[in-house]
Amino acid sequence: MFKLSTMVIIPLRGASDKAKVEYNNLDYNIIHNGYTRKEIAAVRTSHRTTFTRWQAKEEELTRYEEEHSIEVRWLPDSDPYKATQTLLVERSYRRAVDNLERLVVQRLFELTKLGMNGVGMLYIIDAFLKMTFG
Repeated sequence: MFKLSTMVIIPLRGASDKAKVEYNNLDYNIIHNGYTRKEIAAVRTSHRTTFTRWQAKEEELTRYEEEHSIEVRWLPDSDPYKATQTLLVERSYRRAVDNLERLVVQRLFELTKLGMNGVGMLYIIDAFLKMTFG
């Protein structure tokens, strides 16, 4: 399944921009900060590879948008993006609650098998009420 979003592109772009700034300041850093050959090579490599990675992901995303007739790319500050993020957080919350409910039911079945149904739940409910309402 294809998963590529602006959440992948934005950090790559930021890393590429940071590497570009470092590359543009390379002469200054060589003269004033005494960069060695190893540090110079690291800056040049970082500049080249981060831009290449960003460019490849950007091209992949553009092809995906063209194939699926996506006209506007969502950014983290756009309203549809925020609404979708809210839905994803709510979905995650609902899944966690469902999992908790599953565990409680499983525990109740275990207690029922032992003939102790209700004993553990009273303690859990009492602790929850004390925690919630003080």
